[in-house]
Amino acid sequence: MLLWLYHVRRGGYEPPSRRTLSISLCFGVALLGGLLLLFYPPLVERMTSERECWHSLLEGGVENVPYTSIGIRINTWLAALEWIEQRPLVGWGGQARSLVIEHTPWLPPFVKENFGHPHNYLLEVWVAYGLLGVALITTLALMDRARNLAGMAGGRDAGRR
Repeated sequence: MLLWLYHVRRGGYEPPSRRTLSISLCFGVALLGGLLLLFYPPLVERMTSERECWHSLLEGGVENVPYTSIGIRINTWLAALEWIEQRPLVGWGGQARSLVIEHTPWLPPFVKENFGHPHNYLLEVWVAYGLLGVALITTLALMDRARNLAGMAGGRDAGRR
């Protein structure tokens, strides 16, 4: 896959041969297997340590989500949603992402001291700049993506001038 992307970027696209596909597939499977062996135990441990959080969410009890690693994120997202609800169109301004954490009364002190924002880019943009800001950021991202795709289709790198 990486070789194919390299060739596409250079401007000379040719369909990969069966040999190249076979080698790439073997390499990909070996890489995936290695990553799985490396990260599987920590991933399983992390997911099982968050069991209480998952159960709370699945039962619909968002008000009882514990303050675990995932639970802290969920609780700060809920705080951000409360702020968004008050000013959905224009938001609270550029500093709102930290203000959400600092000024939400039900977040515990350790969260306020150790976390400065909700760790969710879309929610952070929405709380700061409202739906207008989300629409602007989305439009800019889509325009950039379209420009890059048009450049690739034309056989050149759209990012270079």
